[in-house]
Amino acid sequence: MTKNTKPKLSAEFLALKDQTSSLDDKLKRAMADYQNLERNQHQSKLIEKGKIISKFLPLLDGLELTHQHTKDPVTEMMIKEFKKVLNELGVSLIDSEKGSEFDSLSMDCVEVAAGEKDKVVKIIQPGYKLGEVVLRPARVEVGDGQMSHEQL
Repeated sequence: MTKNTKPKLSAEFLALKDQTSSLDDKLKRAMADYQNLERNQHQSKLIEKGKIISKFLPLLDGLELTHQHTKDPVTEMMIKEFKKVLNELGVSLIDSEKGSEFDSLSMDCVEVAAGEKDKVVKIIQPGYKLGEVVLRPARVEVGDGQMSHEQL
């Protein structure tokens, strides 16, 4: 190797190193864009699925209301099957049991009543979610921090 070729090779090496670094950055950006695209498509599909399922929730409400008044075993069976299908689709109840902490992201406060502050006092209508997507918020009464006569 002559003295003239050594600097030339060094310059070519640095140029190739810069080019490799640039290509590596482009690859990383492309992979990140692809992952974002996949995540967005998954989220979009989940939202669309949720919109369809939400249309069936009033039917479940109607069946439950009918069962409360008639105590018909056939209606009870239909409700169980309906809930089983919802569960298979990934739908779950929003935790809004009496005494649980009020969560404004998954619950609507329809009334403030006597009871422990910021705790659910009564469930008016159950809420449902699909994964982390709220299909319908739970409608609840929330305590105002005042004790009722029954609690004293």
